[in-house]
Amino acid sequence: RVSLRVLQNPGAASAPRLTRELFEELGATFVKLGQLVASSPTIFPEAWTSEFEKTLDGAPPVPFATVKKVVEKSLGKRLSAAYATFDETPLATASVAQVHAATLRGSGRRVVVKVLKPDVADTLGADLAFLNGAAALLEAVAPETKRVSLRDVAAQLRDATLQELDLREEAARLSSFSAFLDDAGLAGDCAVPTPVLELSSEQVLTMERFDGSRLVDATAGPDAEAAVATVIRVWARSVVEHDFFHADVHGGNVLLLNDGRVGLIDFGIVGTLPAAVYGAVIRLAGAFNAQPRDYVGLATALRDMGIVDGGAAFEADAFAADLANAFAAAEANDAAALAADVIRVSEANNLVLPREFGLLTKQAIYLNRYVSTLAPDLDPFAQDLVGGAPPVAP
Repeated sequence: RVSLRVLQNPGAASAPRLTRELFEELGATFVKLGQLVASSPTIFPEAWTSEFEKTLDGAPPVPFATVKKVVEKSLGKRLSAAYATFDETPLATASVAQVHAATLRGSGRRVVVKVLKPDVADTLGADLAFLNGAAALLEAVAPETKRVSLRDVAAQLRDATLQELDLREEAARLSSFSAFLDDAGLAGDCAVPTPVLELSSEQVLTMERFDGSRLVDATAGPDAEAAVATVIRVWARSVVEHDFFHADVHGGNVLLLNDGRVGLIDFGIVGTLPAAVYGAVIRLAGAFNAQPRDYVGLATALRDMGIVDGGAAFEADAFAADLANAFAAAEANDAAALAADVIRVSEANNLVLPREFGLLTKQAIYLNRYVSTLAPDLDPFAQDLVGGAPPVAP
């Protein structure tokens, strides 16, 4: 019934909401597809990406008895032998997994335990076979997306989802990112949870529990401003200095810890930059930070990053002039507005930007929200936050 209403009037203001509700009814795979929509502002209109942000948090929990069976089977030991305590009520639940508080035997150390929901792998595997159909549906309700191959989007969703189904991969990312923070001299300002490898498996991830609160719940002031600056600095440096960056820095995944550091959690979704995109991002940053700003350099870097739609004509000077006009009209230091302008002007100049740029843009939008609400006097472009060595080859 919902799908029929959407298809009858795909341009209606209610279409994004109705489609999001439909996806939630269809289950985990379509919720993941909705999350991909939320993280793809270069592909989907703002009304759609904003609506589908609601798929990032919240899902019905599975019963504790089921969680207990998954943990015991995956770890090969009774729950009481692995943990001194294990809270039956989850701290958080999502489409693929849910998180419980626990303490370790012997040490009493406080941890959180992320547990994959049972049968989710089978469900996702079956549903992923139908993603071409889902891509066709999206093209029907958002015709402007036809300029991009949604089959490629579906393939990216498949790859990302399969990674989320092995929590050993997330444990490895936590260790890798912690090493990056140490090497970059950022560990005094930012932390990620330390995994407990002996109590982790494909379906279970036990890790350090942070003491703190969500950064978005902080009160604007010097401490909050310093924390926002740290988040921007850490994330921006990871984009160019590490082999992956956190690709989901929405409010639930960034904490202000009691010791004053910033905590980043949930590395289930990360982004990487192919060599060509990486080089273009470096040139883009250099052109943006140049004094005066190098709009021809910006235009050229964006061209190198993207694809000229359908072989249409591309004029770098005209593109540069459009960028200059758009940036002049944008509010100072508004990263979200600047990102939206880059996408809009690129499209007007027949340029299709890659999904990786969409991931970067979405994180810029999240980061901009921290600036606008918690650190309105912070200039996120005042310092050169981008630089360093190329990403590590896989």
